[in-house]
Amino acid sequence: MISGLPLRPETLAASRRNFLDWVEAEKPDAVIVTFYQAGEWLRGAGIRVPQDIGLAHLGLTPDVEGWSGIDQDPAEIGAAAVEMLVGNILHNEYGVPGRPRILRLPGSWVQGKTTRPVPKRVPALPQSHTHSHEWFEKWFWKLGD
Repeated sequence: MISGLPLRPETLAASRRNFLDWVEAEKPDAVIVTFYQAGEWLRGAGIRVPQDIGLAHLGLTPDVEGWSGIDQDPAEIGAAAVEMLVGNILHNEYGVPGRPRILRLPGSWVQGKTTRPVPKRVPALPQSHTHSHEWFEKWFWKLGD
């Protein structure tokens, strides 16, 4: 299963082959994936994680316990969705909105066992921030300095 979709064995084998061929050809320092099989495939090919290649998951779940990657905080996403829904109900807003709203919540990096720690000093996040994204953009662009 990749990204929640069941795959036929021949499709899974082709995906494995394509992924490992790409890793061999490109020799990346690290890869960011959305499927847990990547770790099994790399180890099966004799590629050591994180010594030879870093591996991070875009949406950490129990399937990838111990991995490095992004914790999207599904409980917080659910709470925010409920708040938005309750707000719509209280304002008598029903049906498909004319102009949909998008709610963005930042995930957080989890340093697991599948990537080497970054030796570079990362600027600290501000102690307090508003609900705007300006604080994040200012912090993010400092990373390149």
